Formats: sequence, C-alpha cells, structure tokens
Amino acid sequence: FESQKDFHIDEEVAQMRTEGMEDDQAFERASARIFGCPPGTYGAGVDLLINSRKWETSDDLGNIYIKWSGHAYGRKLHGAAWQDQLKTRSSKTTVTVKNVPSVEMDMLDSDDFYAYHGGLIAAVHAAGGEMPSSYSASTADIGHVETLNLHEETSRIMRSRINNPKWLEGLKQHGYKGAQEISAMVDIVFGWDATSDNIDKWMYDQIAGNFVLNEETRKWIREVNPWAMHAMCERLLEANKRGMWQADADTLQQLRDIYMEAEGGIEEIL
Repeated sequence: FESQKDFHIDEEVAQMRTEGMEDDQAFERASARIFGCPPGTYGAGVDLLINSRKWETSDDLGNIYIKWSGHAYGRKLHGAAWQDQLKTRSSKTTVTVKNVPSVEMDMLDSDDFYAYHGGLIAAVHAAGGEMPSSYSASTADIGHVETLNLHEETSRIMRSRINNPKWLEGLKQHGYKGAQEISAMVDIVFGWDATSDNIDKWMYDQIAGNFVLNEETRKWIREVNPWAMHAMCERLLEANKRGMWQADADTLQQLRDIYMEAEGGIEEIL
C-alpha cells in the first residue's frame, strides 16, 4: 500500500528524535515498508476474531490486523514487532490494492482475501479515521490489466459467479463439499462487509433468496450437509443483528424458522 510523498520519513524521524531515539534507529523504523505476521506463523488474526464473534466494530478488526501484521522485515529485520510503525503507515494511507494474478480464484473464494486486504482496509480506518480508496487489479492477462474498485469487483463476482445458476449446479455434483463451499462463501461475504463495508443489501438478499429460502436448494443442502444450512442461517442472522444487512421482517422470520429446523435436524443426527 502507498502513503503520501516520501512516506513522511523525515517527519517520523524528527518525531522519534523528540522521544529520545537515536538517529540510526529512528531512520530504520521510519523507513520500514515490509510488514507481516510474526516469524514462523501465518495469518492476520482478522478471520479468527470474526469467527469468535468477540468484536464490535471494524476498528476492532483493524487493530487486530495491526497487532498481528506489525512485524517488520528487511535486510537486517526478521520480524521485529513494530506495530507502532505499521499503525503510522496505515494512518497516512489513502489507497489499497490487491493484485489477483489468476482467473481461477476471486476475492469471494477464500477468507485470505478479506483477512489481508480487508484487514488492511480496516487498519487504515482504525489508524487514520478514513476509509481508503480500495482496488482489485486483475493481471491474469498481462496484456490487458483490469482494475476495478472494491465495490465494482464485488458486484461483478456476485453477478457473474455467485448468482449464476451454473455455479450452483456445478457444486451440486460435489455433495457435502459443494454445500460447504456455499457456506464458506457466505462467511467470506460477511468478512468483507465487516472489514470493508462493501456488501450491499441486494447481495445479502440474493444470497438468502438463492441458497436458503429457495426450497429446492435448501432441501439439497439439508440432505447433503445440514451443518452448512445451519451455518448460513446463523451468519445471515448475525449480519442483520449487527446492522450490516437490513433484511425485511418476513425474510428474518423465515431464516429464524429454517435455522431452528436445521438445529433440530443436527441434534437428531448427533
């Protein structure tokens, strides 16, 4: 990600000098640009916090991203815990970009996308108080690089894949795993909305309508993977409870009924 001109290195060095830091050490910290998780580990912490449900706002998610990802790497740096420096960078960031080099996967395929890019967006907001302009750049065809803002890319995927009947029909050939993929997609959509506020009401409406309220699809999911149906209802109800999705009263009641039915079915299996 990119901050303002010259990344304010001189400004940061001057500030650290006033705090008693030596010039060489201050310059090293101010010029750090590569950050990641602690040495020997993997993850941004964002998905774990979301799944724990022990968060209130996107700033909670942004702060955990800074805590987990605030380890500096470089020629002489091997994971130094410099969260303050990452927070400073994030507070001055105005643009975030995620490169997608393949058509085999998109941002609604894996929780890594929202944990890292979404987590960064949340970190920028938590540190600086403003949402950055965020983009998804497709370099699958290097002769035709296409860049869309995050909302445009989300809308494109929703219309071209998630709401495409061919996607659902393909998943049906994989039984339990196919239903699990749908449930995972709902979790990923929720994760993006929690970190980046890029999911519209129509997206939630169509997910609920196509995969939960549709009787034929619901019956198939219940038969091959009742846990998937339970998880999808639970996540959609959470989105509404948190104010992320303003579902109508009838839809909510149907979701509650299906959730209770799914829970009863799972208890019988166990």
